[in-house]
Amino acid sequence: YGVFALLGLSLSLELRLGRGSSDAHQLEEPRPRPWEYWRLCGGSFACPELQRYGDASADSQAASRFLIFNSWSAGFNNERDSVELAFAFAWAWNRTLVLPNHMDGSGRFFVNDTWDVDAMKEAVRVMSADEFLEHVHQHPDLFGLDQGGLSQLAIIDANHNHPSWLDNVDTIGRKILDGFDPNTCVVGDVPSAVKDPEYSRRLASFAEGRNSIVMSQEDIDATVVWIPKAKLLGNFYGSVFLGNNFRTWQLRKAVRRAVRLRREYFVAAEAALASVQLTPGTFGAMHIRQDDWSHQFMNMYLNASDPEKFLDTPTVNDFLGSHGKMYLAVQLSGTEAHNVQQKLLPYVKSKMRQPKQIVMLEDVGLAIKAQVAGGMKFPDAIVEMLICAQARTFVGNWGSTFTGYIQRLRGYMPAVLDSRHLFFDASQDDKGSYPSWKKADENAEVSLMREWPEGAQFRTLRPSLISDHARHSSQP
Repeated sequence: YGVFALLGLSLSLELRLGRGSSDAHQLEEPRPRPWEYWRLCGGSFACPELQRYGDASADSQAASRFLIFNSWSAGFNNERDSVELAFAFAWAWNRTLVLPNHMDGSGRFFVNDTWDVDAMKEAVRVMSADEFLEHVHQHPDLFGLDQGGLSQLAIIDANHNHPSWLDNVDTIGRKILDGFDPNTCVVGDVPSAVKDPEYSRRLASFAEGRNSIVMSQEDIDATVVWIPKAKLLGNFYGSVFLGNNFRTWQLRKAVRRAVRLRREYFVAAEAALASVQLTPGTFGAMHIRQDDWSHQFMNMYLNASDPEKFLDTPTVNDFLGSHGKMYLAVQLSGTEAHNVQQKLLPYVKSKMRQPKQIVMLEDVGLAIKAQVAGGMKFPDAIVEMLICAQARTFVGNWGSTFTGYIQRLRGYMPAVLDSRHLFFDASQDDKGSYPSWKKADENAEVSLMREWPEGAQFRTLRPSLISDHARHSSQP
């Protein structure tokens, strides 16, 4: 626990490891737990209150302007991209963020089961789908609707075959970002800002050859704007351009603190680690993507039947040799289980130092199920990401958004000292600074196939931006 002591995070053993039953969990803690990164700001245990939209005058304006978004409609981390991007747009454009009841188009992924919505409300105004529809019915004049128009609006529980979860959304809203994809970036400032030569130069530098989408004045003035499904994918910090660097830092701070998983998942990860006597910051972790990648992404697939092909590199050898305890995140198909058990695990152990302990999901599954999060959505995958995020060093799978979010969280975690982005393909290891878009053959790869050191560089970004705060801010 020396790392936590150095950081001033020394807590009682019972609270730190989640022992002592749920009574300890209910205690009011004088200091954050090591994983409560949102409560740690600039080395201080007290974070100042987030100012909505980063501007005191913006909150009242946002009360009458709304952003409706539809998610990408795929796996958890694709949906996470959608949430973060929508949040960033709502923050930049001073709009109330209207959350869909479900995220994946099927009705099985409910927003409130995954995200801490109350935390989001600290940075932007937030409405649920039901609250928004009720608001429209109470104020039809604001949305230009008569009784007939009101009757046409309805929430669709499963919108796989519809562009939006709100049926007839075009009657009250203006569709935007229909051409957005990971090869584009979006200007978060008013359209007139682009006319400034210096602004345009900085935008071009940020875009690095990507297309830029600029909101029209009609978009800015609209009461409701909406984004259709299957559009929002990619990293928010590489997709949203703000001309004022201080505003950029404020947005990144808002996402770090306000767009976070529910606390129950962190508590479950803490209990899982305690059940196998692993201490945050003292074990290694790896993510080796299997299952669907064996046929969908063969160029990035790591075949467990031949582990030396991806484990026998200087970086990975050094990583394995410096750890005696390892958490291995692997999602298996039935045909891969034999190779993982008979070939991959023995090879990993042969490279590790004593005591050569490998922990997998099956070893902590009961501990997860015993927690509140065990009955929520996607507990295994989310908790595994949180476990890997607290390892001393982590090696991930290039191209996986599962690995990407682990890397992001490791940047946020104050007790993680080794925040390098390491991959089994050493050519993809991080060697540069944010956001070096030219590092990938295609710009889309940068946004989809890895996270840049968002969290780690967040720690040192602010001092250089204070002087920029005095510059004219181009907010809508």
